[in-house]
Amino acid sequence: MSFVFFDTETTGLKRGFDQILHFAAVRTDENLNEVARFETRSRLQPHVLPHPSALRTNGLPIESLTDSSLPSHYTMVGDIRRTLISWSPCGFRRLQLHPLRRGDAAPRPLPVPISGISDK
Repeated sequence: MSFVFFDTETTGLKRGFDQILHFAAVRTDENLNEVARFETRSRLQPHVLPHPSALRTNGLPIESLTDSSLPSHYTMVGDIRRTLISWSPCGFRRLQLHPLRRGDAAPRPLPVPISGISDK
């Protein structure tokens, strides 16, 4: 079985409201040897206002978030989906690269294994 470790940079911590701006993942074999790597970014959606703390934490200047040469959020999510489907089946674990502060959500594994995602 292979494993996927991933991290995201977002515009804030509110699920369902904030946007993923940057997604990075590493796929390993059962011995944790890296076998694949994937990274993608998207431009800020016009209706999303990044939280100042998120900008400070991820270090992304607002100018880089509005770069029209970056793919749309929709395109980025499609690329993530295709990659993760091609890597299945595997186990998932989100990485917490920033130190937790009071009030931050703890890292959680994806609620379903990647093998539960279908291409239909």
